[in-house]
Amino acid sequence: MPKRLISSGVLLTLALASAAEECWLWPDKFRYAIGEEIKVDFITGESFVGGFWDGKQNKAARVQWLSVSGVKDLSKETTPTRGSNVTLSVLQEGTQMVVMETNTLTREWGAGKLVPYLEDNGLDDIVNTRRNSNGLEGPAKEEYTRYAKVLVQGEKKQMTLTRRRRDCDWK
Repeated sequence: MPKRLISSGVLLTLALASAAEECWLWPDKFRYAIGEEIKVDFITGESFVGGFWDGKQNKAARVQWLSVSGVKDLSKETTPTRGSNVTLSVLQEGTQMVVMETNTLTREWGAGKLVPYLEDNGLDDIVNTRRNSNGLEGPAKEEYTRYAKVLVQGEKKQMTLTRRRRDCDWK
């Protein structure tokens, strides 16, 4: 029983530790005119430096568009391409949000490879738990799901800065 409890605790903590490899949604900009098209890329990396996700192993299980008028499911409109994973149009004024949940993935760690990852991410408690259960050098598995969101603003009037003047021109 204690071994099972320790194993479950390690797996849970590893699932939380997967945040060290981040996932985020990246639109081409954050302010859009009504009717303008939004292209959102799914990006993975660390410290907001990364690249397009592969779209093969990582799959969007759920993608939704949330606005004042409600929730729209975009899961079937999502493409597993490198970039422009979701394309939609701004239909109304106000703050709107795109949210994404991936499928559950499993990562296998070879003997001795998990400990440096845990130490690099400040997860010394897990290293100590594995050391106490004599599992420090053995292989490990990690299950994780990624979640991401991005806020965009729909506006009737698009604000642009001009180089001639220091104030703003409204279109």
